[in-house]
Amino acid sequence: MSTYRFLVLVIGPVVLIAGSYWVTFEFPHDAREVMAATAIDPAQPQFDLGQGDQSAADHPALVEDCNKAAAALILRLGEQYRVAVESPFVIAGDMPEADLRRHYETTITPIVHALQSSYFETSPNQPITIVMLSTVRNYRRAARELDNYDATHYHGYFRRDQRRIMLDLSSGNGTLAHELTHALFGFDFPTGPEWFDEGLASLHEQGEFSEDGRTLLGHHNWRLNSLKQALLSGQLKSIEELIHARTFRQEGEGLQYAHVRYLCLYLQRRGLLKEYYRQFRTAVGNDPNGQATLQNVLGVESMDEIDADFRIWLRNEFHSISRFAN
Repeated sequence: MSTYRFLVLVIGPVVLIAGSYWVTFEFPHDAREVMAATAIDPAQPQFDLGQGDQSAADHPALVEDCNKAAAALILRLGEQYRVAVESPFVIAGDMPEADLRRHYETTITPIVHALQSSYFETSPNQPITIVMLSTVRNYRRAARELDNYDATHYHGYFRRDQRRIMLDLSSGNGTLAHELTHALFGFDFPTGPEWFDEGLASLHEQGEFSEDGRTLLGHHNWRLNSLKQALLSGQLKSIEELIHARTFRQEGEGLQYAHVRYLCLYLQRRGLLKEYYRQFRTAVGNDPNGQATLQNVLGVESMDEIDADFRIWLRNEFHSISRFAN
């Protein structure tokens, strides 16, 4: 792959290379010591988001709601912050407005385009707020001020009840891709289970745009390490156990994230993830955990068969990575 088409986004502001549609989302080495991103839901609110079938810019009421949300946010954050409204997004941060709009044009817009082209058919009809902080220190301070939240262990999070993303830009743009997936998933598939929401979001933490810019293609990332250890030690749950678990957030949730991320990557590498998403969204009323849809898309009758093939694929991936490293 030529250098100009492969842009690594590690720290600091995004760099735009004209004509480039291949972008890698990645974390700096020290960022891997903490979780990349999460979706927090302290009150576990119910979604009441309605349906939208047109561009958000076609809805004056949405623009008005965005302007109101922007004004309210600045009152809470303080005048040292700047805000830009690009309906349905309200983008705020500790940087000039011109930088916020550049992030919108060069990072947010391409990610949203790829996600909507691949999965999400329902356009947001309520504001989505993105608060971008340029340093870890400012990010953690803003998390405390807005949410009374200790963000020490995460580089970003999504408040479902407020439809707000908090983002440490110094961690790279993989966190943004993760959280934007959560935000858009909520409008398009509000009854989707947490395992799939987190799997799809985690898939987008590190990857590249397809040549046409319509798909985010996942790459291996740091989550593979815990998955490898669990598989080789015989501690990895079956896929059936994984998707039927009562709660996703429990002891060892880092392994859960890795497992669902790589299940989504497994489907994507087979060209089946988009189809799985669409079929699952349609069938979720009768298939709330997605098992029947998974078996249908893969063309098998047994979850044991899927699990066995997934583990073979994982081992082959481990081998390929080790061979490349050597």
